[in-house]
Amino acid sequence: MPVQSGSHLLQAGTDICTVQKLPGHSDVNTTNIYTRELKVAAGGTASVLDALGSLA
Repeated sequence: MPVQSGSHLLQAGTDICTVQKLPGHSDVNTTNIYTRELKVAAGGTASVLDALGSLA
């Protein structure tokens, strides 16, 4: 599975254990590559919670 696919699944809220099973990773540390990718991509991303302040 490409790293982007795993990252998208995690970003959508899929459990990391589920993402681990899809490509057949035997070690969750291999799957953690996807979480590192998310941290890099989220560097300049605003949180959804930031938008809640404008609703009040």
